[in-house]
Amino acid sequence: EETWRLGCRSVMVVPLVARGRVLGCLSLMSGTAGRFGECDLELARELARRAALSLDNALLYGEARQAQARTARLQAVTAALSRAASEDAVAQVLAREVWEASGATRVAVLALEEDGRMRPLRVLGYPEEALASFTRPPEGTAPDIRREAGWFGSLEEFIARYPESAELARRQGAGARAVVPLWGETRVRGLLLLAWPEPRVFPASERAFLEALAHQCAQALERAALYEALRERTERLRQALVTGRRAA
Repeated sequence: EETWRLGCRSVMVVPLVARGRVLGCLSLMSGTAGRFGECDLELARELARRAALSLDNALLYGEARQAQARTARLQAVTAALSRAASEDAVAQVLAREVWEASGATRVAVLALEEDGRMRPLRVLGYPEEALASFTRPPEGTAPDIRREAGWFGSLEEFIARYPESAELARRQGAGARAVVPLWGETRVRGLLLLAWPEPRVFPASERAFLEALAHQCAQALERAALYEALRERTERLRQALVTGRRAA
């Protein structure tokens, strides 16, 4: 109906197909009725085939560039985390990298305590009420820790998984969310929370990248805990030696 009002009396639509995927379509319109014939259709199909190949090549090139950039960023994160000797330093590296790479407007890195409570290590963009809910969850509730990351393209999807957080989530606005566990070698060390202001989809490459960041962070948190335990043990040994010398 719309094309008729625009004066189009002949329309030909040919899909742009490459490697079994429909990438778009080629639309040809004319104000003359019966304008397109079989020869025109064959020509349009050939043009669509060539356009689809060019478009597919451009998409492959863009994906390769993105993969290269993410690999370089992961290498830089690995180097930065290797120099982080405390929980705070690890969380700072992770929050900064995720903030810059994902485009999320809210990022929180939470540590999981032995009693099951969450302790904020680094929070960016979240309001004070959200920070309070991380620190002091409602009585009788426990964090839903899962090994698999949760990817929620909209507020409704998030509430369906976490109905107990529906009121707080609505106050923070609509948009996509992600809950990525910081899974180390032996257990979950915490959670990485991300939020975007609008609904979105999560490509497989982006999920893998963010999960790789979270795993590296969890390993760095384990190293930081071992380093802190070793430092405390060394300090106790030093104090014992000093006390022994004084006694002697």
